Amino acid sequence: MKRVLIIIVLFFFLLTCYEITRSYALFESSQDIPINVDGAKWQILVNDSSIKESATFEVTEVIVDNEPNVLENRLAPGTEGYFDIQIVPNETSVAFRFDLTYSWDEVDTSSIEFAGISETNGYTIVRTGENTYSGIVTLSDIENENAVDMRISVRWVNNEANSLIDSEYGLSKKELVIPVTVHFTQYLGETLVAYSG
Repeated sequence: MKRVLIIIVLFFFLLTCYEITRSYALFESSQDIPINVDGAKWQILVNDSSIKESATFEVTEVIVDNEPNVLENRLAPGTEGYFDIQIVPNETSVAFRFDLTYSWDEVDTSSIEFAGISETNGYTIVRTGENTYSGIVTLSDIENENAVDMRISVRWVNNEANSLIDSEYGLSKKELVIPVTVHFTQYLGETLVAYSG
């Protein structure tokens, strides 16, 4: 019996040594393989200015439609004008969503109002907030170097009840200033939900 017990102990000792050696060999045989992955580039130009994530800028130049009774490029009651915003996905390697928000808080007269937004390169622009418009630039659009060209229209409503205020604003020679914020996020397949307010 003593002999059988010694053989069993010796067998388990050899089995333990074998398993320790085998697991050490597995551990030592694994290799660290360096993986080189370039990060996605993210450079977007808005009206020729590079934007990383978001920026607010002031629109001060409004192109006014020709009116026979108003001097050229002058916004006056009863006239309409526009300003353009161009988004160029320059050296960008991911699809992205843009949100463009304008504010009338700094406009000194309530007679000037937003008249509409249009896009000339086939992008779909969705109103996603009270003063926010959004769109998606796909990877295909980026590879084909398609820019987003938006035209934002404004109008000065000719309201006789505001004639005194309109005259004061017109005589003050103040510059029309419209703050616009553009915000970018990586597009992950979400659906743009239209504003219902």
